[in-house]
Amino acid sequence: MKTRKSNKFMALLLTLTMLMTMISGLTITVSAATNPVVLTKELIITDEGMPNELKLEAYVTGSLETSSGSIPADIILVLDQSGSMDDNITSDGVTKSKLQIMEEAVTSFTQKVAELN
Repeated sequence: MKTRKSNKFMALLLTLTMLMTMISGLTITVSAATNPVVLTKELIITDEGMPNELKLEAYVTGSLETSSGSIPADIILVLDQSGSMDDNITSDGVTKSKLQIMEEAVTSFTQKVAELN
């Protein structure tokens, strides 16, 4: 029950904050030590009091860690073997059937995947 009340309170607080920034043109940044996501919203009002521009910004703070290695992947190829694959395509003066082109592409793909492993 406590979590529900705090969720409702947080939703109300964020709604009021959003409305305040739209009315007054304030910039509010939401950030916490446990949450490195920063959100900024700014409404720019003209001299006539009309909304002119809304700036939204979101970014993540903290350090970036990278690692490399191979991750096994399952690959499924769905291939068309319908009658239309017998149709010919001419490219750079060379005529091949769609099926031949597909077979060459699959062979090239599987070779490249094998090289990575």
